[in-house]
Amino acid sequence: MARLALNGNGRFVSLAAIARIESIPAGYLEKVLTKLEKSGFVRAKKGSSGGYRLARPARKITIGQVLCHLENQATLVKCIDDRGRYSCPNKRQCVTKSLWQKVQAAVGKYLFSITLDDVVKKNL
Repeated sequence: MARLALNGNGRFVSLAAIARIESIPAGYLEKVLTKLEKSGFVRAKKGSSGGYRLARPARKITIGQVLCHLENQATLVKCIDDRGRYSCPNKRQCVTKSLWQKVQAAVGKYLFSITLDDVVKKNL
């Protein structure tokens, strides 16, 4: 996503180019980009001038949104969902519950406040 945001002008970037520049296996990258396309974050175009590009401006896509779609939630531990709700069968005896809820809330707030545009312009 950051590589596509760097493209900025909306040109399509080939999967092979992204894989080479970012040192990501092409097969894995294709699966990720397909998921991002289905989620509406990227557009794909087939053919010799094809590839991938962002579906909307980088300033309108947060890192939290992308993580939620790729990972189905943006959480640090499995027992807390992306809304900070605790769903552990051991919640009555868990001594770290409030710690993880506070950490998750802080991380979530940060991830949803940072856009792809911030990342590529290093405004972190």
